Amino acid sequence: MKAERLISFALFAAYLSTLAVSTAHLASWYRLTLGDLPAPLSWALAASLEMVAFLLSLAANLLPGKSYWAAYGAYVALGLVWLGNYRAMALAGDLPVWETFAQSLFVPVGTLIVAKALGDLAKEGRNQGRTPSSPRGENAAPGPQSVLSALPGSIAEIARRTGLPAPLVARDLQLLQKEGSAYFDGEVWHRR
Repeated sequence: MKAERLISFALFAAYLSTLAVSTAHLASWYRLTLGDLPAPLSWALAASLEMVAFLLSLAANLLPGKSYWAAYGAYVALGLVWLGNYRAMALAGDLPVWETFAQSLFVPVGTLIVAKALGDLAKEGRNQGRTPSSPRGENAAPGPQSVLSALPGSIAEIARRTGLPAPLVARDLQLLQKEGSAYFDGEVWHRR
């Protein structure tokens, strides 16, 4: 657990340093292309875009399938970050196109990868104490045996008796049925 926290801290620190450099590039691009845009506003726009890209990437990884907008919004925001970095580098230097392209990819790709890694570490932390066969954790109610002791009954009745969520009861009943400890008669579940 200590190693995950250390790695998470180091990844976030690396992201912050990348954020600072990229924000400078984006602020430069805004000032160069938008004319008389005040410097504080260009910096605020740049930092906002960077943070939105990172947070949407993190949300898309932590909540897969729960937000269509998080996933696609992250890619759109990261595309804008890349475009801003590319344009700022292209306007400021005399590098070949391929080199400017490759260097400007560092920030959006880095942002995406750091967000994915932090999301994975956060999910791993949430899963501490859970076994692969049980989402309950160490301090939660006992497994299928508590469901077995609440038979006979429907899933709703068993959930009420045990205090477990109905989807967990249904899953445990399926496990008990596979073991041969319980069966469903079409109306309620029974012990064997």
